[in-house]
Amino acid sequence: MFVKLLTSVIVWVYGTYKQLFQETDYKLISRTLEYEIDWKENYEITSDFWRREESYWSPYNTKHFVDITHVDVRKDFVPANVKNPIIRIKYFYKNNVYKYITKDFEYAWPPRDNADVVFSVPITKAVLMNGEGQVMRDVTEKIRRYSGYKNNFYGYEDILIRDLFFYDDDTLQKEYPCMVVSNALNKIKVVSTSTNVKHLLP
Repeated sequence: MFVKLLTSVIVWVYGTYKQLFQETDYKLISRTLEYEIDWKENYEITSDFWRREESYWSPYNTKHFVDITHVDVRKDFVPANVKNPIIRIKYFYKNNVYKYITKDFEYAWPPRDNADVVFSVPITKAVLMNGEGQVMRDVTEKIRRYSGYKNNFYGYEDILIRDLFFYDDDTLQKEYPCMVVSNALNKIKVVSTSTNVKHLLP
């Protein structure tokens, strides 16, 4: 009798704890959009979001960044002069924070996992290096979040390592041309920051 009562109390306490403190899987924390403008391209604006963005465009500023946490642009018609979009999404899964990145305005959510490998060995260390082999920045937490809860980078085919950062190409080539990663099996790899993120896997 006492054991059953105690079990019921424990189950109730655990359930209450999850309701109060457990975040919903895939709950959105933030969402941002980075893109470039091609001034030679003719375009048409059909949505309020892109109308607002258009007010910031100028021939002297072709790269743009905007917070779209509270704006869902997936159904909006994208102007033809908008190029190289990168959407970065921070979200919860099993009460941990992860990041998803896509270049597709019509991305699916929750994110589709297109990886051949369902799960991969977790990355335990990731650092940006200069051309002389010196460690410049520890980016372990950033890389681990982008790798997703399965540690397989969602099977990205079109995402480069440089897309995970906000550096321009010139800065990456001169200051951070490569990255060194190690995983839980102590396997170490040196990869170029201009290559696909799948090269970070074992």
